[in-house]
Amino acid sequence: MSNNEPDVISATSAAPGTRSRTAPKPLIDAASDSGYFGYTSHDNVFKETQLNLFLANGSISQPGSAERAEGNHQRVGFRELQSPVRESALFVLRSLPVEQTASQSPSSDLKGWINVAIYRIMQSIQVTFKDLLQRGDGGLSALAEILCNNTRRPIKEGCHDAEQWISQFCDKNLRWESIGLLWAGIARISDDVDSLRSHHVGSLAHQVSPETARACLGYCIELSRTFTEGNEVLLDLCRRKSVLDSIIDGDARISSYVSQSLAVTMLTYLGLHALENGPSYRPTLCSEYRRRLVAQIFTTDKFGVSFAGRPPSLTGTFCSTPMPLDISDEDLGSDDATLMRAFNSLDDHGWNTVGEIYPTTMIRARHMIAVIRDELIDIALCSRRPVDTYQLQDIKTRQMKSMSTLPEWVKYNSDDLTDPDVDAKTLYFRTTLQLDYLKNIFFVERLLHRHGQSDKRDLVLASFDLVKLTVELWNRQSSLDSPVILREFEWQLLEYGAPGGGILCQELLQPTPTRSDPRYTALTRSAIVQQLSLLVGFLDWVPPSAPAGESCADFKHLIQRVLDHHLNEPVELGARGNLETLGWGSLLPPPFRFGLLNSFDWLGPSV
Repeated sequence: MSNNEPDVISATSAAPGTRSRTAPKPLIDAASDSGYFGYTSHDNVFKETQLNLFLANGSISQPGSAERAEGNHQRVGFRELQSPVRESALFVLRSLPVEQTASQSPSSDLKGWINVAIYRIMQSIQVTFKDLLQRGDGGLSALAEILCNNTRRPIKEGCHDAEQWISQFCDKNLRWESIGLLWAGIARISDDVDSLRSHHVGSLAHQVSPETARACLGYCIELSRTFTEGNEVLLDLCRRKSVLDSIIDGDARISSYVSQSLAVTMLTYLGLHALENGPSYRPTLCSEYRRRLVAQIFTTDKFGVSFAGRPPSLTGTFCSTPMPLDISDEDLGSDDATLMRAFNSLDDHGWNTVGEIYPTTMIRARHMIAVIRDELIDIALCSRRPVDTYQLQDIKTRQMKSMSTLPEWVKYNSDDLTDPDVDAKTLYFRTTLQLDYLKNIFFVERLLHRHGQSDKRDLVLASFDLVKLTVELWNRQSSLDSPVILREFEWQLLEYGAPGGGILCQELLQPTPTRSDPRYTALTRSAIVQQLSLLVGFLDWVPPSAPAGESCADFKHLIQRVLDHHLNEPVELGARGNLETLGWGSLLPPPFRFGLLNSFDWLGPSV
């Protein structure tokens, strides 16, 4: 073993008669071992009293704090841990595809601090702890003991140097959170932009089953939580786990909601929902990482609510953390001078001025949409107060204005679909942002129409635009030939195509009286039939074995029946009897569950 390796205690499975015990408490400051306390907490009053005492006496003493911390410095013995902890640790380490990664050279496209960190983590395993990996379960147990003891150490938040901050969970400081990041990288779970980049371990995705990656990522989270109360890296693992759960099980299942709820709980425990933005703020890798996590978790929560109609876990009322700045991952991971140049080059709204779509560019844009959606969710799901239609009109106006403030290289333009200068990834990013925007407009129009304050054609037009753009995305799947993008198609079908398609089906069955208005010239019956037919093809593309396969099959069956009814029995202008005589019971397969898709309940009496 090299000289820079930590001392290793021989740690094998528990010997007969060895008594297992719970792990010692994390090595954290006694003053911060209870997490974030807000204004209503008992701690707030306690601190006010401390301040008054300081003003009176000039000093503050905290009896017992030294004693509480003194007993926490004992080393964790792997053999003394509970059996489930030992077994899960060994399972994670045995499952690591170390041999496959050892033969790979780092990609020339190794961009972003997180990818550099993952590469260093892999190097730590292959080089720093190489001897332990060659000693069977005894060596893995020794490595697990090192990881457990390292995980007890706090990850310091105040590091202004990116290299110093990353080094806290790499090389000899390897932790269970580090192994979790490695498993998330293998599963290609990151952010919208970074997931499409080449990774040192990304090529292993087809060699490791998603279920194995999920199990190991979940074990890493639980192992980390055994030895630490929480930190930004662990919070990121919880976020990524919720994404992986939704990919494997689908967004309607409880697994992703459990992971997301843990992420929200840890976020508020750490107090990241209430980060401040003072006039002298200087970005660091750590501070921007925290802001990104808040924006990502908040956005995921809003999109989950719009998908299933279940109440949010985090609302804008209690989340005041500013958006992250539009700085590239490369600049965040560089020296302070480089980071400050990037910071000073931002425009007045925090966007980059070089015309690039960075990971944080998408995070910011989607967060802006999520903030508006949070307001719509509050109106749509709240049953304690009447709907204010003026507020809805104001939200619609602000949403349109918000999209107009996006940088030009992020905005969607219909010409992008035929512009050869727009590469596939840029087209995908712009299109998905436009779909998110259209979904907000769809919600507004649906709420306004429900309360009699909108022309139904506005709702039909929003639905038509949703379906048309969803189909356009599917039509370009050959140019978007990435497994990361293709695995999102099922969700996009149900999130955008299905609700819009439902309103178009309603329009075929209960046509709106036509009036001369250039805004609605595209809403011909033939155009609606064409888009619904293409949507059926998209739904049919999803295999029955996919997480959303059953739901997609149900929607396909329903839309087909509506199309058959419309084409075989044309509805006369203004006729309303056809909807009742159609017989919805015969259209819906027995297992169809509208309850899971609250935002899709377009068969209700009020669209």
